[in-house]
Amino acid sequence: MNRRQFFGVAGAAAARRHSWCQDLRRQQSFKSRCAITGLETDILHFPPGKVYYDAIHEFGAAHGGLVLRLQTDAGITGWASSSFGTEPGAENALREIVERTLRPGLVGQDPAFPKRLRADMWKALEYSGVRA
Repeated sequence: MNRRQFFGVAGAAAARRHSWCQDLRRQQSFKSRCAITGLETDILHFPPGKVYYDAIHEFGAAHGGLVLRLQTDAGITGWASSSFGTEPGAENALREIVERTLRPGLVGQDPAFPKRLRADMWKALEYSGVRA
């Protein structure tokens, strides 16, 4: 296979890809709409006794991140992870924001429309941390 054939096959495969909810809608056994039914979070910490670095910062066991699981009524679970800077304990703040502010607006929504979800989340957090 030469380069042109390879990229032709890869391009055709990419053109066939759709959102997983759209693929599920094509199957008659699924509803016409996919919906988010739940959101769970877990806090992860670096193992104690070892220091981790990126190009600029030093991280220790006091730092961590948040793992998110998004469940749907189609039986599909989406995963994400995030950190909240270098402040020790900041992952707890992130968890509170996700669970108390974002979860109510996400549950019941169709995950096949990520731009709409992002706009809704942006609107929910628009004035967070802003002082008048």
